Amino acid sequence: MLIFIQKTIHPIILILVLFAFTTTTLSQKNTITPRLEKQILKGLDEVYKFNFKKSEKIFNEVINVIPENPAGYHFKSIQYLWRYLDNKNDTDFVKFISLSDTVIEIVNDSFESNLSKAVINFVLGSTYSFRAMAFTRQENYLDAVWAAKKSFSYLNTAILIDSTFYDAYMGLGLFNFMIAQTPPALKWAMRITGISGDKDKGIKYLKLAANKGKFSKVDAQYYLSQILAEFYDDNKAAEKLLKDLNKTYPKNILFKYSLAVLYIKMKQLKNAENVLNKIILSKDTYFPQLIRYSKLSLGNIYYYRNEFEKAKSYYKSFIADSTEEYYRGIATLRLGLCYSFAGDNSDAEDYFALTDEGSLDIDDDRYAKYAGEKYLEKPPDLIRLKIEFIKNLIESGSYKKAKDSLLFFEKYKTPGPVLAEINLLRSNASYYLDSLTQSYSYALSVIGNNKAETWMKPFAYYYAARVSLNLNYLSDVAMYIAEAREYSDYIYENKLTNLLNVLENKLPKTKNK
Repeated sequence: MLIFIQKTIHPIILILVLFAFTTTTLSQKNTITPRLEKQILKGLDEVYKFNFKKSEKIFNEVINVIPENPAGYHFKSIQYLWRYLDNKNDTDFVKFISLSDTVIEIVNDSFESNLSKAVINFVLGSTYSFRAMAFTRQENYLDAVWAAKKSFSYLNTAILIDSTFYDAYMGLGLFNFMIAQTPPALKWAMRITGISGDKDKGIKYLKLAANKGKFSKVDAQYYLSQILAEFYDDNKAAEKLLKDLNKTYPKNILFKYSLAVLYIKMKQLKNAENVLNKIILSKDTYFPQLIRYSKLSLGNIYYYRNEFEKAKSYYKSFIADSTEEYYRGIATLRLGLCYSFAGDNSDAEDYFALTDEGSLDIDDDRYAKYAGEKYLEKPPDLIRLKIEFIKNLIESGSYKKAKDSLLFFEKYKTPGPVLAEINLLRSNASYYLDSLTQSYSYALSVIGNNKAETWMKPFAYYYAARVSLNLNYLSDVAMYIAEAREYSDYIYENKLTNLLNVLENKLPKTKNK
């Protein structure tokens, strides 16, 4: 399933998603024995605490006592998958696949036994979910798609047999929601697999697993936090879920990182900074890439604060250490701009030349390549640097300062494209200051500006739709969203598509069909 969501969710969250599903003992009662349940929950608790040696010991004990049971192998495989998803170490991949193969072999051998058929289908569904993630990380997308198809089929069968098998609802909830959000360009993959999605059913299933699940409860709560923040803009609900998870599992740096990312989105940069510093100072050795992304995020925080000297060191550390393409482009672009603000055009040019090293699947890196090429032709001048400075004020939540700073441009005769960008900033700052009429007016001025760059128009339509929603002009919301969707192949298209989805998700159901 990861292939379907990798363009909307932050990559490190993508590659560290946790499908901690369960299985059962080969008992004549066709259910999970209390003793095994206790062991599984104990082992999972250590997994969430990032105490992997302890968790492995627990699951090894399960394997030694009942080697014909897939449970021990299944749960033991989790930590190897997680490591591989972070550092892409082939040794971890081989170990994971070996354990996963063992699970499938044991389960297949048990199909005609007295083992519950609901459990059998659940085990296979969860195992193939794991494999889909591993194959996606390996960029083996065909195998990932077919593994996802098998997982979806087996999990559906499990709840058809037993509708109270609540842990199975988490995987199905994720499938339904994320597939419903699949961009049109990936619909072909859906047609091949025959999988369809329903986002309302997805949320319902996730909440069911989060409230009533045993073995997938934590996972469901985590995923629910990500979806509420990313697709519904319900940051408060997401924050509560993540704060509770961090309180229970203080050593889990994925939960920490996700909370920090949410704080950045909420413009609570000090809170985000505190959390990220804890990650960097942690002694975790299993997830080095996650720590590198934490350094990148700290660089972004200082950049948004216009503290460019502090931002430099974090960007340099990230660029030097990261093993991923993700965000290399935006890191080098912002590092170059840090030097531009300091008047060091020579070093700035060196970094602008590296802005094509990022992943073009990521909006930030696509923009970085575009901007880097422009800055190599013409270094950023006073107007451009002032625009970047004000954009940072908005990113840091300093909306009044941003709006006041925009008065700077009134003494300059700015060309059409620049004026359009300035008015976009005015519209955005005004919206957060509750000056809705002004925000709407500035958005319309961009829409009517024939010299505005292509990417500015869909964002202007989004700003107009956002104001209209606040004023309860629902027909206008739908109209502006439709106008924005007419555009394609522009800067930050994935980001805007997601923002438009957020608006649609806020519309009354009768208006959203």
